[in-house]
Amino acid sequence: MEESEKKDKISEEESGKPPYVSGDDDEIDLYELVMVLVRRWKLILGIFVAALIVSAAVSLFLLKPLYKSSMLIKSNADAKSIAKQNIKAYREFQILTQYINAINSNLSSGSYVSISKQFGIPVNSVKYLSSLSVRQVKNSGLISVAIYVHKTKGLKSLADGIFKGINDSEYFKTISAKNKKYMLYKKALLIKELDKTDYMMNNIGMLIKDAGENGKLLLIYAHPKSFLEEYSALKSELNKINYDLKHRLYLPFSLVSKPYTPRMPFKPNKKLIVAVSGISALFLGIFLAFFLEFIEKNKNRHNNK
Repeated sequence: MEESEKKDKISEEESGKPPYVSGDDDEIDLYELVMVLVRRWKLILGIFVAALIVSAAVSLFLLKPLYKSSMLIKSNADAKSIAKQNIKAYREFQILTQYINAINSNLSSGSYVSISKQFGIPVNSVKYLSSLSVRQVKNSGLISVAIYVHKTKGLKSLADGIFKGINDSEYFKTISAKNKKYMLYKKALLIKELDKTDYMMNNIGMLIKDAGENGKLLLIYAHPKSFLEEYSALKSELNKINYDLKHRLYLPFSLVSKPYTPRMPFKPNKKLIVAVSGISALFLGIFLAFFLEFIEKNKNRHNNK
């Protein structure tokens, strides 16, 4: 019995395999895999905890919070004009996009003074601005202007400055001047027409009398009721012009809604960063555990030869 045990021991030593290994080398032993994780649990846990601490510190202290808000502006062109002049409406949106891209370029290069003059706001407020973006709202004259800032303080005054800067930009300022000039010209014509209609209404009797034999014919075409309808239509159109001038609808865009003040940052997502870092570290720790076990096992085999 002793001789057979010695022979088995010698054969095991010659084979270079440890006593617990049995079967083919390619066979996966689940128990052994679990034991590797048990033996290397400190390494895995250490990497996992370190990753959580580092990712939390980076997201809290190094990454700047970025807040997102948006305001809605609308084209002052009526819906029919937009439908008939799709190319013109698209061209104006392209000009607006180019203007916003120029602002983003100045932000990237640190030209805060230039932007401050365009918006009419302090330089310190501009420094909180990260970037801008615009998009059209489908099937409407609405445009969404997204504002990305590092601090929400003074966001509303910043938005007011951006909106003013859009309408006061070189291209849109020219359009505004043309629209206002046309409105004032149309207002002057309407006032003349109203004065003329008012005079005829007040002096219809005298006009018919002066017409002599043609007075009856004039009464048919110049009935007081027709004067009242024309006067009412002219008055309504004049009121609309006055309203548009008062509310500055000669500007290419009007403000529909101001941006809200966000409570939580848009970026970075601190919870997601920590979670992804923790999971990645866990997989890295497991990989290192098996890698070190593989190196150690091969080293033992080499020493036993």
